[in-house]
Amino acid sequence: PNLSLREANAGLTLGPLNLDAQYQSRLEAPGTGTLSWRQAEAGLFGGRVWLEPGTLTLGKGRQTLAVRFEGLELASLLAAYPTEGLSGAGTLEGQLPVRLGAKGLTIREGKVFARAPGGQLQFRSTGLRDYGAANPALQLVVQALDDFQFDQLDSDLSYDEDGKLQLALHLSGRNPAIEEGRLINFNINLEENLPALLTSLQLSERVSDTIRERVRERVEGKSSKPGKKKARD
Repeated sequence: PNLSLREANAGLTLGPLNLDAQYQSRLEAPGTGTLSWRQAEAGLFGGRVWLEPGTLTLGKGRQTLAVRFEGLELASLLAAYPTEGLSGAGTLEGQLPVRLGAKGLTIREGKVFARAPGGQLQFRSTGLRDYGAANPALQLVVQALDDFQFDQLDSDLSYDEDGKLQLALHLSGRNPAIEEGRLINFNINLEENLPALLTSLQLSERVSDTIRERVRERVEGKSSKPGKKKARD
């Protein structure tokens, strides 16, 4: 009835993970039973994500799960999904109504927002700076994002059955170096194929592990045979 995992890696690292649940079904149809849980939560990006206590009947039509999260650190999120020159700080929370159906899961009207007093974003990319210099309409945007201190971050989130994640992001804040810190508002729409992203992150993790293992073997081999030359790989 109880499951605890220190860490699970599905492309993004979860942990610790705790589940207090039970599953009941008929022997002739084990995949159409009822799952009930009192606790289902996991650590994520320095915070936690959890399900409200509930029941799920497998094989049934559309059902909704209330997924909630709090304390997610923006810096950890950006480190897991790196973009050159982009860094930030802040704490996120929100809720995602996840609907399960025959074709998979979807999310409609999910909400993500930053805790007060806000946070900071810095986007310092040479390519973006050069692009802004050649495009006067974007020059202010580039300057503002060089050190953007936001007091409001909120977004609407949706996810369709094809794996497309859409995020409508609203930012409100200022760069102290621009016009004495006048208020600047951004409205940004982001779109990502989430299964493809997780697959690429999983592959990156495997490649990284392989490289580390090869380096370790090479170093240990050299240290154990100091007087002998080894053939090149």
